Amino acid sequence: MTRGRIRFVIGRAFPADDPIARFVTVLAQAHNDFVRVFERMSNANAASDEAEDQAVRILGLRLNAASHAEASAFLKDATRRWPDIKHFVAELSEDVQTDIAHVMGVTDPTSEHYLPWLEPHRNVTFHYAEMHPLKALHDNEEIQVALRRARTSVGEISDGGRFGDVRFGFADEVAVQWLPGAHDHDDPTPSTIEEAEAYTREKAAEAEAWLGQDDSIARLRDSALALMRIAHAAAVTYINRLPPNAARLEQS
Repeated sequence: MTRGRIRFVIGRAFPADDPIARFVTVLAQAHNDFVRVFERMSNANAASDEAEDQAVRILGLRLNAASHAEASAFLKDATRRWPDIKHFVAELSEDVQTDIAHVMGVTDPTSEHYLPWLEPHRNVTFHYAEMHPLKALHDNEEIQVALRRARTSVGEISDGGRFGDVRFGFADEVAVQWLPGAHDHDDPTPSTIEEAEAYTREKAAEAEAWLGQDDSIARLRDSALALMRIAHAAAVTYINRLPPNAARLEQS
């Protein structure tokens, strides 16, 4: 887009009864969500080992992953349900078509872009983990699985002295168990905090080695960038089709 800003009366430029207007608006929301969360992740000191900085980065990753699963489903559903949207999307450039196939593919098991962990992760991020007797009986309740994986880690609850300063660090450690790379294991539960700390140090090298080999996060990033390009292209195409004087470009 041209540097500056485009201003308009929302009801005239994006009327609520226009499915294309609604479609472009949701894409714009998805774009904003990714950019804002990513910026806040970046502002959390990437070199810091402080628990709160690490927790902010993990939260950002979890939110972006979950929202990207939603964006993928939205693209598939909107183009399937609305012929006008399908036609609008089909008129976008070939490069954008490639990006659309990429984003749709992250939740499609038949696609080369499929990320099998993405939708299950969405289900425990945008919906807090469901507790269900039958799931627990069959040993596949999500929070049960995560707690079992985290049993060898050190948990912490800190209190800075004020109500809003309390941090349940152990819950962050449990949430990590839903991200790529976490897996079930048979290691015994440590008897003491010191044993758990030693275990964590021992496993840290394995985790770093996995991060060096697995491309799950990089693939998520690439798909998120594709979604941003889709939102840009859709917005530009839509704005360019507006009647004269429906929107005003103001140069900065």
